[in-house]
Amino acid sequence: MIGITGASGYLGGRILRSVAAQRPTGQPLVAMTRRLANAPALKHFADDVRQADFAEPGSLTSAFRGIHTLLMVSVEGQDEERIRLHRNALEAALACGVKRILYTSFFDVDPNSPSSVARVHRLMEADLMASGTDWVMLRDGPYADNFVKRIADAAKQDGIFRMAAGEARLPFIGRADLAEAAAAAVLSERSQVAWRLSGAELLSCADLCAMFSEVFGLPVRYQAISDEEQAADLERQGLRADLIARRIAYGRAIREGYMSALTDDFRTLVGRAPTGVRDLLPGLGLDLGSHARQRGVLTRQERTS
Repeated sequence: MIGITGASGYLGGRILRSVAAQRPTGQPLVAMTRRLANAPALKHFADDVRQADFAEPGSLTSAFRGIHTLLMVSVEGQDEERIRLHRNALEAALACGVKRILYTSFFDVDPNSPSSVARVHRLMEADLMASGTDWVMLRDGPYADNFVKRIADAAKQDGIFRMAAGEARLPFIGRADLAEAAAAAVLSERSQVAWRLSGAELLSCADLCAMFSEVFGLPVRYQAISDEEQAADLERQGLRADLIARRIAYGRAIREGYMSALTDDFRTLVGRAPTGVRDLLPGLGLDLGSHARQRGVLTRQERTS
């Protein structure tokens, strides 16, 4: 029996649908969600829907009962809270006799990385590797979707995307591709392997902005800023101090090259190259028309209609 946590979230939901479409006939599939109010939509793809709240170990014991292969989608939150919740889930899975655990980790788990996100995932990986169960790490590359949406926000404002990322080039990959790779790993028999899932090419933030402008016809440019300027920007946006520190450390890890690598792992798992960012852009559902008009710019779609 296969179980997938976070099945009502974007990544977990995509993984669920992909596994449901590809699983062998008769392979039981369980969708797990923090809130059972999400159950009706999930029942279209799973044989059973169970509540699994990483903050409530009792719910995990019920959710993981009878599961052989568990895809554990990492949770969001403050760093120490994430570590605690991930350990709750791992302990419950082991207590329930889960034989194989796949974990959505992070591209950067280097012990020398300044990123606190890297530390969160590195600790979970260490716990999982020491657990005695079969494991698979899905080290997801930087989400192209997230960066592009932040660029879109900048384009709708003053046309300048500011970030303390220097001139680093990253292997951006779409979450839809990451979900497809995760599903392939779930259905594979390979274990004791860490898949480092990069996109098709290395792109800088300036490259992304130029690509965005070309595809949508809405000008935006990248401006590299200092850590201090980034912190001031985030403080003006009302972010908590811990989130500001996390963003600054993440930017340092980017500049220092901890995420600047390409791998063939996606192709090995899925059997094709990852979708290029340029091809990904039109399908992200960005609403740009009204904001473009406010800046006196027509989007490419409007110019050709």
